[in-house]
Amino acid sequence: MASPAAEPRRPSAPGPAHGGPLARARARRSNPLFRPQDAWRGRLQLLLALGLLAAALGCALFALGRYDADRGSAEALQSHLHPVNAQVLGAPTASSTGRTTGDPVAPVAWTGADGRSHQAVAVVPPLTVQGQTVQVWLDAAGHPAVGPASPTASAATAVSIGLCALVGCATLVVVLHAVARSLLDRSALRGWERDWRATAPLWTGRR
Repeated sequence: MASPAAEPRRPSAPGPAHGGPLARARARRSNPLFRPQDAWRGRLQLLLALGLLAAALGCALFALGRYDADRGSAEALQSHLHPVNAQVLGAPTASSTGRTTGDPVAPVAWTGADGRSHQAVAVVPPLTVQGQTVQVWLDAAGHPAVGPASPTASAATAVSIGLCALVGCATLVVVLHAVARSLLDRSALRGWERDWRATAPLWTGRR
């Protein structure tokens, strides 16, 4: 009696690709559907990440440089001025004579080193009220002058400039990446259309 024929076995599903990233990259490149544009997509992603990282580092260094320059200017200015404690005689008003347009100024009075009382209009800190005692900077002639920026103000200015520069640089990097990706996609689409025009007659029988 003949033994029954063995039941045909189904082909097993291919297992996961073995090897490291280099082996997988070689396997992808050996795929007939792999195109040069596919490799450039990965490179563009890497360039995008590197561009954003470079923008962040560059803007941070720029902000630190701006802070150091601001502190150097403040120290140089401070060497030519001296502070005195003055009493605010009136309500502060905005003026364009300060470090920036709109700095508050107010009439103040102080006692000089000679014991004499002096009065003048000087730049005062924000939120100053009448009757408050504030620090006023005087020049060599004893006249009120715009004082040097504080470390906090220098840091705030540097951070603001650095963030603005970062937003601008990051936007430029993202836009360039989007343009390059769009050109790459169009190139890939033209390649697929060209291959389809060559393959379609073989599949459909149309010419």
